[in-house]
Amino acid sequence: MSEMKALADAADAASRSHAPEDGVAAIAAAAADEGSSARRRRVRKADLNREERLLHNRTTAAESRKRKREMVVDLERSIEFFSRSNADLKNSNAELEREILLAKQRILAGETGLPTPAPAVNSSLLGLLKSSEPSEDEEQARAAHFAATQAMYKTMGFPPAAARQAASTFAAAYTAKHSSSASAAKPSPVLKVDRPAGATQNQAQAAHFAATQALYKSMGFPPRAAKEAAATFSRCHQPTNSSVSPAASAVAAAPSMTPASYIDSLNKFALQQAAAAKAAANAATAAMQIAKLHQGVMQAPAPVMQAPVASMMQALAMGLPQSPAFGGTGLSGLDNNQLGELLSKLRQFQR
Repeated sequence: MSEMKALADAADAASRSHAPEDGVAAIAAAAADEGSSARRRRVRKADLNREERLLHNRTTAAESRKRKREMVVDLERSIEFFSRSNADLKNSNAELEREILLAKQRILAGETGLPTPAPAVNSSLLGLLKSSEPSEDEEQARAAHFAATQAMYKTMGFPPAAARQAASTFAAAYTAKHSSSASAAKPSPVLKVDRPAGATQNQAQAAHFAATQALYKSMGFPPRAAKEAAATFSRCHQPTNSSVSPAASAVAAAPSMTPASYIDSLNKFALQQAAAAKAAANAATAAMQIAKLHQGVMQAPAPVMQAPVASMMQALAMGLPQSPAFGGTGLSGLDNNQLGELLSKLRQFQR
């Protein structure tokens, strides 16, 4: 609109002038001036917007850098604070561990008969020990008992799951027994728990029931049949009630063979089986030697075939393994009847 108005003003001025060509030139000059001013205004506005955007970007970048520096400073302060706190906690933990070790050493010294420290020190150290976890010896004993029980059930033919379950049950009984013995050694005046007499028998019966049920399940029986069979065997395994004292019944219910002796007997049985297998191998070797000797005798000429049986037996005795059961010479693993049959066959082949 401003350009149109400027053109109209220029036309009026030209019409009022005396020279028409001068008016046309003036109109053209005015139009050129108006166009250049408009272009200048447009360029200045674009430059202004660009400068504002650049200034805003610079301000935003400076603020972000400032916030980043502040964040880094806060992180460094927090790291320093937590490092100091962790160092203090580490020192306190090391001090407590050192006191616990000293307390254990003093307790061991008291058990061995050496002079004990002051009562105040003993009371403070015992207070620390009461709040500590169980000793490593008890954990190792419990783990050894669990492993021995599991190995015993595995050697008896139970599947691994049943052996593990039975071992865990007996391990729980072992832990309860030792904890009750420790509480009986040092009775507490505040709380006294009376353990039933047949708790160990019930736990053993439960372990036997679980092991039998798992065994029947592994053999392909359905769960209900396995449960009924396990219940039947558990009733057969349950000891009968008698009028003896609880201590005598506990002694009678205890197995006559410990797990260690049972494992030793199994090892001996395995050695005997290995010896029997070795004797069978020796007998097979002797039979092969007899067959080879017989083949050589049959292929030999007549003078050799008329050799006495004693020389042949002597040759056999030199090539066969020794056996103390038959006078130092003979076949291992063969009785007198079998040996007589072999001799009769040799005589028949010689004839």
